[in-house]
Amino acid sequence: MLLALVMTAVLNVAMPARADPPKDDKQTLATLAVQWAVTGGLAEFQRVPAGADLIVAKVNLPAGVSIDLPGRKAVMMSLARIQAQADIKGDTVYFRLGPINGNAQRATLPVALLWAASIKNPAAAVTGSGALLEFEKHDGKWQRVNVTGEWAH
Repeated sequence: MLLALVMTAVLNVAMPARADPPKDDKQTLATLAVQWAVTGGLAEFQRVPAGADLIVAKVNLPAGVSIDLPGRKAVMMSLARIQAQADIKGDTVYFRLGPINGNAQRATLPVALLWAASIKNPAAAVTGSGALLEFEKHDGKWQRVNVTGEWAH
Protein backbone atom coordinates (compact mmCIF):
# COMPACT_ATOMS: atom_id res chain seq x y z
CA MET A 1 0.00 0.00 0.00
CA LEU A 2 2.86 2.39 0.82
CA LEU A 3 4.39 1.72 -2.59
CA ALA A 4 1.07 2.55 -4.26
CA LEU A 5 0.94 5.87 -2.40
CA VAL A 6 4.51 6.71 -3.37
CA MET A 7 3.79 5.83 -7.01
CA THR A 8 0.67 7.97 -7.03
CA ALA A 9 2.74 10.92 -5.86
CA VAL A 10 5.55 10.23 -8.36
CA LEU A 11 3.24 9.65 -11.33
CA ASN A 12 1.14 12.73 -10.65
CA VAL A 13 3.94 15.30 -10.49
CA ALA A 14 2.67 18.60 -11.86
CA MET A 15 4.08 19.49 -15.26
CA PRO A 16 3.82 22.81 -17.09
CA ALA A 17 0.58 23.14 -19.04
CA ARG A 18 1.01 22.15 -22.68
CA ALA A 19 -1.13 20.87 -25.49
CA ASP A 20 -1.48 17.11 -25.13
CA PRO A 21 -0.28 14.78 -27.86
CA PRO A 22 -3.19 13.43 -29.95
CA LYS A 23 -4.87 10.16 -28.84
CA ASP A 24 -3.15 8.10 -31.58
CA ASP A 25 0.20 9.42 -30.40
CA LYS A 26 -0.65 8.54 -26.80
CA GLN A 27 -1.35 4.96 -27.88
CA THR A 28 2.00 4.85 -29.70
CA LEU A 29 3.84 6.32 -26.70
CA ALA A 30 2.19 3.88 -24.28
CA THR A 31 3.12 0.95 -26.54
CA LEU A 32 6.73 2.16 -26.84
CA ALA A 33 6.98 2.54 -23.05
CA VAL A 34 5.72 -0.99 -22.33
CA GLN A 35 7.92 -2.40 -25.11
CA TRP A 36 10.95 -0.65 -23.56
CA ALA A 37 10.12 -2.09 -20.12
CA VAL A 38 9.55 -5.64 -21.42
CA THR A 39 12.71 -5.75 -23.55
CA GLY A 40 15.08 -4.99 -20.69
CA GLY A 41 14.32 -1.42 -19.67
CA LEU A 42 12.97 -2.51 -16.30
CA ALA A 43 15.02 -5.31 -14.79
CA GLU A 44 12.12 -6.17 -12.47
CA PHE A 45 10.22 -7.49 -15.52
CA GLN A 46 12.46 -10.60 -15.47
CA ARG A 47 10.34 -11.81 -12.54
CA VAL A 48 7.25 -11.99 -14.76
CA PRO A 49 6.71 -15.53 -16.07
CA ALA A 50 7.48 -15.98 -19.78
CA GLY A 51 4.36 -15.80 -21.89
CA ALA A 52 2.26 -14.20 -19.15
CA ASP A 53 -0.31 -11.65 -20.22
CA LEU A 54 0.82 -8.06 -19.74
CA ILE A 55 -1.61 -6.22 -17.50
CA VAL A 56 -1.74 -2.46 -18.05
CA ALA A 57 -3.68 -0.08 -15.83
CA LYS A 58 -6.06 2.11 -17.84
CA VAL A 59 -5.58 5.06 -15.49
CA ASN A 60 -3.97 8.10 -17.21
CA LEU A 61 -4.67 6.72 -20.69
CA PRO A 62 -7.48 7.79 -23.03
CA ALA A 63 -10.47 5.47 -23.39
CA GLY A 64 -9.93 2.84 -26.05
CA VAL A 65 -6.13 2.87 -25.93
CA SER A 66 -4.62 -0.59 -26.34
CA ILE A 67 -1.08 -1.91 -26.20
CA ASP A 68 -0.03 -4.05 -29.15
CA LEU A 69 3.28 -5.90 -28.86
CA PRO A 70 4.38 -8.74 -31.14
CA GLY A 71 4.06 -12.09 -29.38
CA ARG A 72 2.51 -10.62 -26.20
CA LYS A 73 -1.07 -10.13 -25.12
CA ALA A 74 -1.72 -6.92 -23.21
CA VAL A 75 -4.88 -6.63 -21.14
CA MET A 76 -6.09 -3.16 -20.17
CA MET A 77 -7.70 -3.05 -16.70
CA SER A 78 -8.91 -0.53 -14.17
CA LEU A 79 -6.96 -0.34 -10.91
CA ALA A 80 -10.00 -1.80 -9.10
CA ARG A 81 -10.07 -4.78 -11.48
CA ILE A 82 -6.33 -5.34 -11.05
CA GLN A 83 -6.75 -5.43 -7.26
CA ALA A 84 -9.76 -7.75 -7.55
CA GLN A 85 -7.72 -10.11 -9.72
CA ALA A 86 -4.90 -10.05 -7.17
CA ASP A 87 -7.34 -10.83 -4.36
CA ILE A 88 -8.76 -13.80 -6.29
CA LYS A 89 -5.74 -15.20 -8.16
CA GLY A 90 -2.86 -13.98 -6.00
CA ASP A 91 -0.35 -11.15 -6.22
CA THR A 92 -0.51 -9.54 -9.66
CA VAL A 93 2.13 -7.57 -11.55
CA TYR A 94 0.98 -4.72 -13.78
CA PHE A 95 2.16 -1.66 -15.67
CA ARG A 96 1.05 1.82 -14.73
CA LEU A 97 1.73 4.55 -17.27
CA GLY A 98 1.48 8.30 -17.33
CA PRO A 99 0.26 10.83 -17.23
CA ILE A 100 1.60 11.67 -20.68
CA ASN A 101 2.83 15.25 -20.81
CA GLY A 102 4.01 17.15 -23.82
CA ASN A 103 2.80 18.13 -27.25
CA ALA A 104 2.70 16.76 -30.80
CA GLN A 105 6.54 16.72 -31.03
CA ARG A 106 7.90 16.03 -27.52
CA ALA A 107 6.48 14.05 -24.63
CA THR A 108 7.37 12.49 -21.30
CA LEU A 109 5.80 9.34 -19.97
CA PRO A 110 6.42 7.66 -16.61
CA VAL A 111 6.28 3.86 -16.75
CA ALA A 112 6.15 1.66 -13.66
CA LEU A 113 5.95 -2.06 -13.09
CA LEU A 114 4.05 -2.59 -9.84
CA TRP A 115 2.65 -5.47 -7.80
CA ALA A 116 -0.91 -5.58 -6.50
CA ALA A 117 -0.73 -7.63 -3.31
CA SER A 118 -3.55 -10.05 -2.58
CA ILE A 119 -5.55 -9.60 0.62
CA LYS A 120 -4.79 -13.31 1.12
CA ASN A 121 -1.08 -12.47 1.36
CA PRO A 122 -0.73 -9.64 3.90
CA ALA A 123 3.00 -10.30 4.32
CA ALA A 124 3.72 -9.90 0.59
CA ALA A 125 7.05 -8.31 -0.26
CA VAL A 126 5.65 -5.75 -2.68
CA THR A 127 8.23 -4.41 -5.08
CA GLY A 128 8.26 -2.29 -8.18
CA SER A 129 10.40 -0.27 -10.52
CA GLY A 130 9.97 2.53 -12.98
CA ALA A 131 11.42 5.37 -14.98
CA LEU A 132 10.52 8.55 -16.78
CA LEU A 133 10.84 8.18 -20.55
CA GLU A 134 11.35 11.14 -22.86
CA PHE A 135 10.24 10.96 -26.48
CA GLU A 136 10.58 13.14 -29.56
CA LYS A 137 8.92 12.84 -32.93
CA HIS A 138 11.36 12.63 -35.86
CA ASP A 139 10.22 12.14 -39.46
CA GLY A 140 6.71 11.43 -38.20
CA LYS A 141 7.76 8.65 -35.78
CA TRP A 142 8.10 8.75 -32.01
CA GLN A 143 11.54 7.82 -30.66
CA ARG A 144 12.72 7.43 -27.10
CA VAL A 145 15.51 9.95 -26.55
CA ASN A 146 16.19 9.70 -22.83
CA VAL A 147 15.46 7.72 -19.67
CA THR A 148 15.60 9.56 -16.35
CA GLY A 149 14.38 9.12 -12.82
CA GLU A 150 14.86 5.38 -12.71
CA TRP A 151 13.83 3.82 -9.41
CA ALA A 152 13.39 0.39 -7.84
CA HIS A 153 11.90 -0.70 -4.55
